[in-house]
Amino acid sequence: MAYRFDLLVQFPRLFSLLSAVVSTAIVLIPLSTLAVPPEPKPFPMTSKACRDWRSLTIDYRKTESGMQTDQVAVIRASGETLFSWADSPYRKNSPHQLWSVSKTVSSMLLGTAIAEGKLKLTDRMTQFLPATQRLNPSGVSAFSAITLENLLEMTSGFKWSEHSNDDVDVASVLPMMYSEGYKNFTRYIFDLDMVAHPGRVWNYSSVNADLIMAVLKKVYRDAYDDFPWKNLFDPMAMKSARFEQDSAGVYIGGAYVFLSAEDMTKLGLLMLNDGVVNGRRLLPEGWVARSKVPVKLSLAKIRSRSDLQDFGEFSKGGWWLNRTIAGVGKPYPKSPESLLFADGYLGQWIAVLPEQGLVLARTGHELESAKHIDKFIAGAVACFAK
Repeated sequence: MAYRFDLLVQFPRLFSLLSAVVSTAIVLIPLSTLAVPPEPKPFPMTSKACRDWRSLTIDYRKTESGMQTDQVAVIRASGETLFSWADSPYRKNSPHQLWSVSKTVSSMLLGTAIAEGKLKLTDRMTQFLPATQRLNPSGVSAFSAITLENLLEMTSGFKWSEHSNDDVDVASVLPMMYSEGYKNFTRYIFDLDMVAHPGRVWNYSSVNADLIMAVLKKVYRDAYDDFPWKNLFDPMAMKSARFEQDSAGVYIGGAYVFLSAEDMTKLGLLMLNDGVVNGRRLLPEGWVARSKVPVKLSLAKIRSRSDLQDFGEFSKGGWWLNRTIAGVGKPYPKSPESLLFADGYLGQWIAVLPEQGLVLARTGHELESAKHIDKFIAGAVACFAK
């Protein structure tokens, strides 16, 4: 279901309460005709590792250092749910705002369009969005050189500050989302300056995901409103999915996907299964492999461990990596090096663990959530990995 962007729904807990619709159907069938499958046995959470992980993850009322978790889910590569929990007023199937995890979703939607043969990563953005923005001559030239791969890899070259805690005069994301830009994100982006030629500087930015969704609107035309569901959400049985549009009808790919934690794990499941679900290929061949390859330019801002508070090694498929960085180490030292990670504001996470065959998802509401990431992932591995 698509939603128009509205300032009144920027509070995710309120939105989830309003958008969670429960319908109950009562059908009278003789009990003798019902075949009731056995309930799956719950994963035993009795080990010390599991008790410690649970305490960190959801028993935050008992400790000041605990995580402020709204939902959490853990599944195996087989699809078996090992753990699922939600804190009131959320339910396990309540949609939760994903903030920057939406960027990863937008990247995957681009992948589904490529799998359908609708476009290629080498296509230039201006094939779909004409260069009508206000820029100087050198900027126009750079603008016309932006490819879809530049958008996917965050190397488009726009001047941008993603940090929402910066001063409003510095944080580009705030006026776009809540002031002059919110009615038409694409038009706002087209008026931004460019500070680098595409492909030469990496800069984590909502701009790129929003432009991906603007390109896909041109590609899918009348089918655009339904395409996220047709291409991704419905095949993965993600019933909680919500996706807001701006007033121009473009999905806000940088921040406004809403999913439950249980449905978030299904995105990771798709990655574990090489982009295939029920025999249907959703992501093109090689997409999962490229998601494990770093964008080398993303390392340019990492010179010490303190830099990892704001940056990391970004992959060519829109996920964060946990590889060992020379002179710095792994971003999450206790977590597996093969980790693929999606991270959103206030602690929205998807952790894909290929070697362990696990996917973790968590939604939350804490500003300092980053300090818990490594313990959350490593603790889950200790608890759930066979």
